[in-house]
Amino acid sequence: TISPQIDDLHGAEQIYLGQNQLTGTLPSSIGTKRPNNWRFFSVYNNQLTGPIHEGMRLRKAYTLDFSRNEFYGTIPNDIGQENYSTLRLLYL
Repeated sequence: TISPQIDDLHGAEQIYLGQNQLTGTLPSSIGTKRPNNWRFFSVYNNQLTGPIHEGMRLRKAYTLDFSRNEFYGTIPNDIGQENYSTLRLLYL
């Protein structure tokens, strides 16, 4: 399980939680407390489920990797060029 307190790591630049057999859902609070400096965020190859939430405010990210999990639903509307101008890789 990913703790909602992960958002307290707003000063970090890279968050890699891949290949840890994590279960549960992504906390809906990621990036909502304050903007963060995360350039790289990955939950690659876990057992996470549920939707990818809107409003994560990972605006400085170059790479977002949600792949090899069991997420469902639509791609959040706010993941787009106007909100994520530095985003180069989005893995779903």
